[in-house]
Amino acid sequence: MTCDQGIPDEMPKLALTSSNDDWQLTASGLVFRPEQAICACARVGADGASLDVLLQPCDMHPAAPRKGSCGYEVAVRIAADDGITRVQGYRRWDLAGDPPVDDVLDLGEVDVR
Repeated sequence: MTCDQGIPDEMPKLALTSSNDDWQLTASGLVFRPEQAICACARVGADGASLDVLLQPCDMHPAAPRKGSCGYEVAVRIAADDGITRVQGYRRWDLAGDPPVDDVLDLGEVDVR
């Protein structure tokens, strides 16, 4: 994960690469608070052929949230699965805002080749 201080000019993008028995999902152009650790949660979609990956702050209720925005690139290693044909990405902010915002942003999908 990298943080490039400032809001990215680009829309979020997803890329998927494969190596041996793993995939790497890379999401660039993401915006989170400065120096915020980002975690990934994954589940097989309802159709059984997609993998949903949610990127969100590890601490969803920070006691002293940093102000400002930061551009991130996040890479997630995923165990390859022959039944999965696409990976769908999502992003969510923490709940420290006033009022809290619990919107999930659809980052799009990438096909598994």
